[in-house]
Amino acid sequence: MSDETVIAVTTSAPSANGPGRIDARGGPMSQNVPGRPNGGATRNEAVAQLPAGLSDAQCRAIELLIVGTLPGKVAKRCGVDRRTVYRWRHECEPFRAELERLRREMWAASADQMRAMICKSLSVLAVELDNVYDNSRFRAASTILRVANVRKLIESEMTERE
Repeated sequence: MSDETVIAVTTSAPSANGPGRIDARGGPMSQNVPGRPNGGATRNEAVAQLPAGLSDAQCRAIELLIVGTLPGKVAKRCGVDRRTVYRWRHECEPFRAELERLRREMWAASADQMRAMICKSLSVLAVELDNVYDNSRFRAASTILRVANVRKLIESEMTERE
C-alpha cells in the first residue's frame, strides 16, 4: 500500500487523537480527503451514517482495517488484544456490517475512478498505434486486444453462428 493512499472515516465521537477522524497511519485528519468512503461528508453527516452500538475502539479498528492495516497492528493502535479484533471481525454483527458497508463504498469509489481513466488510456493507446516504432505499435495493439478480451468475443460469435 502506498503511503500516499489515505482514506479517512469519521468516527462517532472524538478520540484522544483528534476530533474523531484518523488517517491510515493513526494520526488525526485535518482536512477532507477526496475519495474517502463517506464522500467528504461533514462530521454530523458521517456520525449519522455510523451504526449505534460501536465503541470508539471499534470505530477506529474499522477505519484501520478498511485501509489494509494488519489486525495485530489494529489491536495495538486501538489498545485491545488481537483476539478482540478477531472477535469483532467474526462475531460482532454491527462491526461486520459497518466494515462491509465501508468496503463496498471504497470499491465503488475505486470503480468510478477507474472508469474515469478509461478514455484517457484509450487515447494514449490510439496515439501509440500510430507510433513509428513497430514494438510500440505491437504493444499497444496487444494491450487493446487483451483488454477487450477479443478471444472471448470471437468464441461467443462462433457459438452464435452454430
